[in-house]
Amino acid sequence: MEILLLRLPTNLFFKDEPTAGMDPMSRRFLWKRVAEAVRGGRCVVLTSHSMEECEALCTRLAIMVNGRYKCIGSPQHLKNRWD
Repeated sequence: MEILLLRLPTNLFFKDEPTAGMDPMSRRFLWKRVAEAVRGGRCVVLTSHSMEECEALCTRLAIMVNGRYKCIGSPQHLKNRWD
């Protein structure tokens, strides 16, 4: 289903925990498709609890606590700030 949605003719996608419950092979396959969509000029907004997933897919991250942004920046910026 996630792969099918990435083929729709739109430039903006919202994904909530797109790889939750996936086995590692399927997760990597989806990551590749998301990366291709981004390289193709599409914007993908996703939520995730996985820093590994965020590092693989995101150029900008935000940490939200109780509905408020606590930090916004690159994956490395957030790791430096919160580690």
